[in-house]
Amino acid sequence: MRRPTQSVTHDELFHNLHVVHEALGKLPRQQDMKESTLSRYGASPYLKRFNNWNTTIEAYLRWRAARGRPEVSQQRPLPPPPQRPRPPQKHEASSHAHDDTYGAPMDFRGMRHEPTSRDGICFLFSKVHQELGIIVEYLRVGGYPDCETIRQAPQTKRYTKCFIAFEVNSSAFQRHLSRKERCDLLVCWEHDWPDCPLEVLSLKDVITKLQRAGDGSRSA
Repeated sequence: MRRPTQSVTHDELFHNLHVVHEALGKLPRQQDMKESTLSRYGASPYLKRFNNWNTTIEAYLRWRAARGRPEVSQQRPLPPPPQRPRPPQKHEASSHAHDDTYGAPMDFRGMRHEPTSRDGICFLFSKVHQELGIIVEYLRVGGYPDCETIRQAPQTKRYTKCFIAFEVNSSAFQRHLSRKERCDLLVCWEHDWPDCPLEVLSLKDVITKLQRAGDGSRSA
């Protein structure tokens, strides 16, 4: 039975959130707080104090950073959540001090070069997602999948939940095949894996269509 929350302190709420966070290995969603047998509280007391879940998570992360990694129990601290590994970067010759490399020229809405990293894919996606009928609700830093959105169905005009992963090439998603977390859409630059089990959105194809239609003004 969950205890009354009127007299519960912020520290108690955040410590409870920390327990669920460590058990899941990712930042909890509202539904996780309801379903987890480890949680002493549902999402309701957090929403009453912090208005929405994104604000709750931001406050929790500040609390966690201020205290390092607080122990979940006095007997045995849980390990920190696993960090999502980054793909190895190729070091190529460059005239810049930090050995920066660039993709082929593209000149799309202020972005001069094709993306060569997952961060570049995310940035480029931000320039077209509204035209694709996608509304971003939450971006995960170091989590999986990368992005929580709602997506409009062309037939009904209604929105449904859509979890997105970002990769430069669709074939890079093969390293996530063993994951059990829900993922609905793979957003990449180039679709090079015909057997990908997910729906794939190639930004290269999207931008080519927009530029042909004159809706992708090039930089001066």
